[in-house]
Amino acid sequence: MGVRLRYACLAGAAVAVAGCGFVHDEEIDGPYRLVAVDTIDQLRVCYEVEGDCVGRTPAPVSAYGVDDDWITVLVSGRYYVIDRKADGAFAEPEDAVSGPYSEQTFEDLTTGRRLPEIATWVNDRHD
Repeated sequence: MGVRLRYACLAGAAVAVAGCGFVHDEEIDGPYRLVAVDTIDQLRVCYEVEGDCVGRTPAPVSAYGVDDDWITVLVSGRYYVIDRKADGAFAEPEDAVSGPYSEQTFEDLTTGRRLPEIATWVNDRHD
């Protein structure tokens, strides 16, 4: 999950011809972004660090929820939880991200930890 995506465009003639940008790039909250480089099937949550976006979840993300302490993410019918207090610019993704969880396990975790409800759907793709 520690994939680094170049967030800034590189200068040069090829970039001028080909254009610059991602298929999808959206701020979730703070340093967290929802990014897909070439196709929407690559959509993942990442943590922005100095122009790079370090992957936090696998792709493709279908939906997420967010509060001050947690980010909950739905990926292909499986659930992931990002502990924002354990995360940071120099954190290893596995130190802050747990999962994948089944729907039942995720529901149990949501009750026990008061995790944010998965409420923001991406591209109306409901897994």
